[in-house]
Amino acid sequence: MDLRQIEEQFIIVRDELATRGEAWAEKKAAYEELDDLSKDKLSIIKIIFSGTEDLSEVKLERLARADIEWSKFQTELSNARKEYLIADAKYTSAKSWHETLRSLNAVARQIVI
Repeated sequence: MDLRQIEEQFIIVRDELATRGEAWAEKKAAYEELDDLSKDKLSIIKIIFSGTEDLSEVKLERLARADIEWSKFQTELSNARKEYLIADAKYTSAKSWHETLRSLNAVARQIVI
């Protein structure tokens, strides 16, 4: 790989890094937003159950965690976490490749000079 090819590849990877960085940020924000809502979601479900009869906090917690809405929310949270972790791996990989090309470019420039 000559210097010109390294520089061309560097530009491609730099652009890919930006794209993956944006995807990572979006997935991270989506996951964190859902994660932040966990306690509120569980509390809302507990409130719904508390209106039906006089139940202890422990019983309300168990009923809420067994509820289909909580299950759906947990699935959504799990999917968001998975998407975030995949985006994180892709972003980290692109950063590593970018640094490798940067180093290769520096070495190639020293050889040419």
